[in-house]
Amino acid sequence: MAELESALLQATKRSLADQKELGKLYKYEERIASLALSNVKWAEEALRKERNRLRAQVAESKEAESKAKEAAFEARRQHELMKSEIRSLRALIDNGLGWKGRRMENLEEAVRRTVNIVGSSAIGHHVKSQAAFDVLLQTLVDVSILNQKNIRGPAILPFCGPNGPDRFFNAGSHDLEAVPPPSCAYAGWGHWSVSPYRGPDEIQSAPSEAQQQAPPKDLQ
Repeated sequence: MAELESALLQATKRSLADQKELGKLYKYEERIASLALSNVKWAEEALRKERNRLRAQVAESKEAESKAKEAAFEARRQHELMKSEIRSLRALIDNGLGWKGRRMENLEEAVRRTVNIVGSSAIGHHVKSQAAFDVLLQTLVDVSILNQKNIRGPAILPFCGPNGPDRFFNAGSHDLEAVPPPSCAYAGWGHWSVSPYRGPDEIQSAPSEAQQQAPPKDLQ
């Protein structure tokens, strides 16, 4: 009996020890399961953050690419616009130079013709011829054909008289009533009379006294 009791006691002790060990194993298992669950949650959170980061990077890359394309398009547009402006400016300069040259040629030709008509007409005195030139020059100044620069050119300056060209640009220097009406010719101080058109033969047969008022040879 003593041996049986001793064996039973040892078996009981071993059973209690096994239960303790089993309890420890359960605790370890629970701890491992908790750690595994924490790891899963951490991994899921880390994966979610990484996914969001990658999405943000992709969105930023797309936005940067879109901005780069817009910048490149705007740069090309500005380049083409600048080229167009340069071409327009070149054409404007070329046309302006050509127009300026043609306008001066037309102006000189008009002055020559007027000088020939006035010089060949029966005005008779230089003061009367100068008055006719004054009206002509003042009219050209009023319509902005003549300015402070081109009126001093060799084709125009000799007809400005001894008082010079500045008087045509002074405010109030001329009277609008003194400008002759159409189809009229100057015949004296304060008097305008209608003069019919005269052909080349009549101009060539004008009195010699008026021909003495002809302009310098370099203008004819």
